[in-house]
Amino acid sequence: MIYDGWQFFGLFGLSNRASSMIGPNVVQAIIDDTGDNWKGFPFLFALCTAASLVIWFGVDVTRGRRDAVAWAGRHRSYADTGVLRADDDSVDERSENAKRA
Repeated sequence: MIYDGWQFFGLFGLSNRASSMIGPNVVQAIIDDTGDNWKGFPFLFALCTAASLVIWFGVDVTRGRRDAVAWAGRHRSYADTGVLRADDDSVDERSENAKRA
């Protein structure tokens, strides 16, 4: 069983390995079909353009920054103690500290 927040990194690793196997094979198939080494570059350019469009218009940077700051705040004690606390513990602790103030 893995921590839910780390599932993204597993998906990232899987997509990284899959793209490193599929991409070169697709480019080689294009080169074999056309007989021209330069014909693979438009495919690569199209993939990079599509990925850039998804990142530019599909990623909410403000929300990502806010979530990153919140995550770092919850896990800051790990740097001091070496013990990673569950997210629920830190949320309860913050609410208790807010009640005391």
